Amino acid sequence: MNLCTLQQVKTRLPIEQEQIDKDAELVDLIGVASDEIEDHLGRFVMCESHVEYFDVRDGDLVFYLHGWPITSVTTINNDYDYGFTSGSLVDSDSYFAVLNDRRRNELHFKSDGLLYPGRQVLKVVYVGGMAVSTGAFVTAYKRVADLAVWRTCQLFRSGKHIGASNVGSQVGSVTWSGDEEWRKKLADIDSERFMIV
Repeated sequence: MNLCTLQQVKTRLPIEQEQIDKDAELVDLIGVASDEIEDHLGRFVMCESHVEYFDVRDGDLVFYLHGWPITSVTTINNDYDYGFTSGSLVDSDSYFAVLNDRRRNELHFKSDGLLYPGRQVLKVVYVGGMAVSTGAFVTAYKRVADLAVWRTCQLFRSGKHIGASNVGSQVGSVTWSGDEEWRKKLADIDSERFMIV
């Protein structure tokens, strides 16, 4: 999901809204900036159905989902054969999720020994995420949306279409991701990793 609108970017550059010859390029760059920010946040932005798989160890009772706030849990399967058929469904009375909480993304199981241990044996299907649309995201997370606009404009002005840059010399080359100003701006939104409006 894009974290800002084309109109916001064109206003900031400034490019007339009626001028459409750069729209495709700008939309691509909005996608790049949005992906970089979503990766930094470490959570799913789009509120939609998500599927996550978890390792289970003996005694595990709490699992942390990446798409919060959690709206609902659809199904949970625990299957050491990885078939995740109806026979591996976990009874909904055996767990609860912290729903619609602004700071928590937890799925709790009520008793120890309920789950089969193993790698990727727990499948959770749920609905969650920060916003249902770009418009809703821009309204709820203005600071993050503004950063997406800034980053898109920075990429457009520099002619960069990816997040990495290369510099070569006779001795070799150095590759780095982004620049110092970008890293500082990302650090400024660290509080949004856990804030839900």
